[in-house]
Amino acid sequence: MQDEEVRHCYWKSSLHVGASLQGLKDYDLLVDRAHKRALERLLVFNDFKLTSAPRAQSLPSTENWVGFDRKSGLLVHLHVHYAIYSGEGALAEVRLPWEDHLLAHSISSPHFGVQILEPALEFVVLSVRAALEKKYTEESGGSRKLRACYADDLLELLGQSRREDIAFHGLKLLGPGAGQKLCALITGGFPQHLDRWLDLVELVEPGLHGHRRWGAVQTRMRYQWRQKSALARAAYRKFAPDVLPTLRRETNKLHLRERGLLIAVIGPDGAGKTTLAAEIEAWLAPHFDAQVIYFGKGDFVSSTWQALARTKWKILGAAGIEPRTGDIGVENVASAITPTTSDSQRPERGRRQLLSDLSRVAFANRLLRDRREASETCERGGFVITDRFPSFADKFADGPGIEVAEGDPSFRRRIARFERDCFQRLHELPPDIVFRLALPPMVAWMRKPDHRLSEIEAKAAALEKIDFGETPMIVIDATLAADEVVREVKNHIWTLI
Repeated sequence: MQDEEVRHCYWKSSLHVGASLQGLKDYDLLVDRAHKRALERLLVFNDFKLTSAPRAQSLPSTENWVGFDRKSGLLVHLHVHYAIYSGEGALAEVRLPWEDHLLAHSISSPHFGVQILEPALEFVVLSVRAALEKKYTEESGGSRKLRACYADDLLELLGQSRREDIAFHGLKLLGPGAGQKLCALITGGFPQHLDRWLDLVELVEPGLHGHRRWGAVQTRMRYQWRQKSALARAAYRKFAPDVLPTLRRETNKLHLRERGLLIAVIGPDGAGKTTLAAEIEAWLAPHFDAQVIYFGKGDFVSSTWQALARTKWKILGAAGIEPRTGDIGVENVASAITPTTSDSQRPERGRRQLLSDLSRVAFANRLLRDRREASETCERGGFVITDRFPSFADKFADGPGIEVAEGDPSFRRRIARFERDCFQRLHELPPDIVFRLALPPMVAWMRKPDHRLSEIEAKAAALEKIDFGETPMIVIDATLAADEVVREVKNHIWTLI
């Protein structure tokens, strides 16, 4: 930015600028509004993506850009400010008209080489923000006290500053009365308890009266409305998440301005699908609305039969009926029932077939429901990563599994038709990008020796033939080191955004 002569500085906390440069915190950048176009061209050239913040956190004259460092694999959130706002919570009802003064008195960081505020100027700015924003304080002994972390920052800035510099910036930004008051507070010793410190608010307000976004009454009403809305949404998500599914996935994360991505990870058993999906989520989730959905089948009959057994003996146990010989005790039922329990806990062959068919239909219906909810998340600019993704073509690729033979009853044929209809509709909703982890069957079997080699070979063959139409499919060598696989996948995802 210095080469492009864009006036800028990191303005919120120079003591933590190192963490921001590492992507551990937001990088709050103040930029001259006259250089907005030049900055946007520079960010786009460096592959930054313009995103949107949730309504509850969006501020006027700010933009949220996210960049990707391909060497480290880290995402960086650049919070660009063209104007400075402060106030209670995210309401930010006060505009601080100090941009020109801050930009004119920025210096180069001796440790990182980026533009930061002079320590004395940053001390004044942080002091006023501490007086206006409740997040900097806490109740203690009937009075408001500056939180320890912010008090430490102010003390360190005070130690780096000259008193005359603090007085100069205080007079310039706050006017004669407030500047003198600030100097008096400093001369009398740094006040961690804010009984006197909050007197600064009364001195600041006259100079900021014309810069308030709303009057006092409207500000209070808006603040209370935001608080009550947040409580109502939290209660809804906890107690009635299925009433309005569009609100269920609302988060306080960033989202893309255009549609997000549905990312599918497929591959044979042992290829590392679940691990890779979790790595992608861990990479995106600190900044974006991102979640993992498991699209695998599992053991239909065992899981369903065990659930029925648990319910049965919970009811009978409440009625005082003891389990029969060979059954599982009520107290240990949750831990004792496993897919390897004795045949006394398994259904008969005929009932097992019916239970398997019904479970497969329920599974197909759940997949379709989850896929539709994933579409809603993506439409809001979020990301959904699926651990596996069914293919309509082959049961070994997690496709339809009910096979109808000649002579089967009409009821079973209808069940099979319903299952195929669900998978057909799922086939019409493909992911945005597919990563297929390629792994030789023998290597996969060595990683998963409890699986049958023949089934691993069949699934690997089915996955090689899988076709998602126009959806790009990236084949990843799963024999590579895990960090190499993750780095390659991240690069492909960021390029597609």
